[in-house]
Amino acid sequence: MGHSKVTADKKIEIKTLLEIGFCQRQVARDSNVSQTCGRKKPSTEDDDRQLLYIMKKDRTKSSQMLAAEWILSNDKKLCGSTVRRRLISMGYKSYTAKRKPLRTPAQIKKHLTFAKDHQYWSNEWNNVIWNDEAHLKFLIAKIALSSRDLNPIENLWYYIDKEFKKSRPTNAGQLQTMIEDLWIGCYSNEM
Repeated sequence: MGHSKVTADKKIEIKTLLEIGFCQRQVARDSNVSQTCGRKKPSTEDDDRQLLYIMKKDRTKSSQMLAAEWILSNDKKLCGSTVRRRLISMGYKSYTAKRKPLRTPAQIKKHLTFAKDHQYWSNEWNNVIWNDEAHLKFLIAKIALSSRDLNPIENLWYYIDKEFKKSRPTNAGQLQTMIEDLWIGCYSNEM
């Protein structure tokens, strides 16, 4: 019957016929208007099943890629947002895959051997310094450029940093003793 604007008089007539008891199909036929309001769904149930099959083959595909495959399978031109809406109406949510670093086969092999070698460690892990724990933060006081103390402080931090990079502690105990030794050594050298 096509898309046509329904006037206020026609709406009153339709409402009256429905209240009298006529069925919706008969009222639509007699009034020469569409039985449903709005636009028809862009896909049938078979199309939706086909989309679901395409999506389940590879769940990492974007909605644009799924739309392109869907167009090839049933010759209906639909955009990515329509595909997204159809999948959401079927109960699926859209997710963004978490990015993970690409690893070479050699790196994967090294990680696997490390994991197998250390599989049964329990208390030994407490002595390991992890990357996120190894960051040292030093509070540096703001000193005016004309201060006499500027060079000694810079020299002290340079010395501590250099010695720290030389020894590279492997566990928390070594780190603690190294920091104490460096501090005592710096203090005795300065005095």
